[in-house]
Amino acid sequence: FTVSQLVTGIVINGSDIYVGQSVTFNITTSANFTEVIIVNVANNDGFDENYTTFVEDGVGSLTVYDLAAGNYVVTA
Repeated sequence: FTVSQLVTGIVINGSDIYVGQSVTFNITTSANFTEVIIVNVANNDGFDENYTTFVEDGVGSLTVYDLAAGNYVVTA
């Protein structure tokens, strides 16, 4: 059998929040697949965490709590 890499575009959207609020990232993919993915949330102050979430039929979400003030980069 052959294992091939799935090439897909992933779009992650979130809103600005205030300290103490949670943020929900909405995830959409250009390929219609169902799978667990790893989402990385990081900033320049040393915060760098991986979260796992589920994408079903190319759509998923992830809620993150207790982020400190700052700008973050979110990738999957």
